[in-house]
Amino acid sequence: MSLNYIFWIAESILIISAIGMIWIWFLQRRRRKIQKLNSKRRYQEILRKASLSMGRIKDLSHLLKLTTHVITRAIKVEYCCVYLFHEESAKFVLKSFKTGDLKIQFCNVISKESLVIKHLYSTRQPIYSNNLDFKTITAKDKDLFVELSLIPAAAVLPCFIDNRLIAIIGLGNKNDRTRYSIDDLMLFSILANQVGMAIENAQFYDHTRAIQEQLIRAEKMATVGTMADGISHQMNNRLHAMGFIAGDALDVLRNKNLDDLPIELKSFVKELEFSLLRLEDNIKRGGELTEGLLKYTRKSNEKFEFIYLNKILEASFDMLKFKIKLDAVKIKMLFGSKEIKIFGNFTQLQEVFFNIIDNAYDAILQRKSILGENDFAAKLEIEAVEKDGAVYIYFRDNGIGVRGEHLRQLFTPFFTTKFDGAKKGTGLGLFVIRQIVEKNHLGKVNFTSKYCVGSEIEIVLPVAALASSSQ
Repeated sequence: MSLNYIFWIAESILIISAIGMIWIWFLQRRRRKIQKLNSKRRYQEILRKASLSMGRIKDLSHLLKLTTHVITRAIKVEYCCVYLFHEESAKFVLKSFKTGDLKIQFCNVISKESLVIKHLYSTRQPIYSNNLDFKTITAKDKDLFVELSLIPAAAVLPCFIDNRLIAIIGLGNKNDRTRYSIDDLMLFSILANQVGMAIENAQFYDHTRAIQEQLIRAEKMATVGTMADGISHQMNNRLHAMGFIAGDALDVLRNKNLDDLPIELKSFVKELEFSLLRLEDNIKRGGELTEGLLKYTRKSNEKFEFIYLNKILEASFDMLKFKIKLDAVKIKMLFGSKEIKIFGNFTQLQEVFFNIIDNAYDAILQRKSILGENDFAAKLEIEAVEKDGAVYIYFRDNGIGVRGEHLRQLFTPFFTTKFDGAKKGTGLGLFVIRQIVEKNHLGKVNFTSKYCVGSEIEIVLPVAALASSSQ
């Protein structure tokens, strides 16, 4: 066998081997592409099915948890978070997130004035910080990239309803570090729209349910009010009878000559007399309570007239003394004996003052519970000033106050800050106050507060304007 023939065979083997290796590489590459395509189709199918079922979920919290769970599982991203727009604070608030094994520190709130939100409003397109091929922002927008890193998010998807941005979805990098593709962008747009509609549906359902609960509660309160009138009369009759019995028993004991009785029996009679006195006193207090209930549940005739401020305050305190311990608070009237007239409805304004003083007392209880100050002296100041045809009434307390982030929510129905030392409230007190003062009396309610210092609520009643409009 010649040497040339051997070389030819060797070259042929090398060429065949090279061709084989190229073919194997081609097949492996094709297989990886098929695997990626199948994987992409699988997660796209998962997202499609999830987006279709989202509209049927009525619970907002469950919807947001499902959104973050499905996205992280289907797309296989490092983390996912959802921010909802809160109208009262004009901020996007973190509501749900899923991080897997990573420890991510998310930004709790995003201002509506942030560069990210402004960019989303202007483009109505997702932002991708880690995708140079399909990014929707220029490389010069360094501040925008900084804000994205603070959220943190590699991609931000906007959820628009008409022209309102109601939510944003933040995504981390993919687990395999591949870039988001054009197909991803198209699918994310559909997904964001579906999530936006699902969120709006859930919010509408929550709002409707809250209104229904409020109506049911109002109906129950109306029923209780109707029942209270009859029950109070019945209780008054029983209390009067018990009072007569206790009084008669005391008269019998007082008219008896106890000098000839043994010492043990005299001691027993004295204890019995003391018990009857306590019983008589409690019967009297019970009668005052039922009388107060009768006054409070009596239907208002909605009559507007000139009434004295001190009379309304007295009526409010008469009701409050059965609910709170007024002697535990130093109450100071800063308008003295001056008789200030208010034009309004007595029953409605009584309810306003009742709620304000009750809230101040609860705030004081919270401060005692939270701060535990040994030298704390509970105070409530009530000041009234007449100027420019209106009466300005100020209620100042040194209770726990309200945190800055809660100030915008105080007049929202069912929002309450009453925890810890005070019993949790219904969240309707300040809402009712604003409705009565601003809608019924054409006035104004202003609230200022500093946490751990105290609060002030200002009631402005335009006496002259309201009186002229009622005539």
